Amino acid sequence: MFYKYNFAGWYAGSTDQEQDRTTDIAPTNLAVTEVEGEMRSNFTGYEWIQLPYVHSVEPTPADAVPVFVTRRQAIQQLIWEGLDDDVQAVINAIPDLVQRKLMQAWYDESQVFERNRAEIMAVWTALGRTPAQLDQTFIDAAKRV
Repeated sequence: MFYKYNFAGWYAGSTDQEQDRTTDIAPTNLAVTEVEGEMRSNFTGYEWIQLPYVHSVEPTPADAVPVFVTRRQAIQQLIWEGLDDDVQAVINAIPDLVQRKLMQAWYDESQVFERNRAEIMAVWTALGRTPAQLDQTFIDAAKRV
């Protein structure tokens, strides 16, 4: 059994097949409510957490969030935002050795950083940052040519 989550990490049902944005980790709350403020499972990339549901608004073309940015653009933006050392600290703090090594390999070896990757969401959540801040980071990173 696999558990689906949408681009914002919200639980979106189950499936028998592994797909993009699925995990074999079962959420504790199977609600798929779309009522603002009701508790719903949100996948961080490593675990499901319970959060009050917030409807994610699709961006308009004027503020469209890039689907991906290059590694250089991402790293430069993290430096500009003063988050590069914090990202490494989050990776270093992953308690499971295998998971920590996998995350480090992903971070070091990725040629592009995709906005909706579970790894990005996990690190961003651990930094205490919001999805809107991540969107802005991707918008700003894409401008670094």
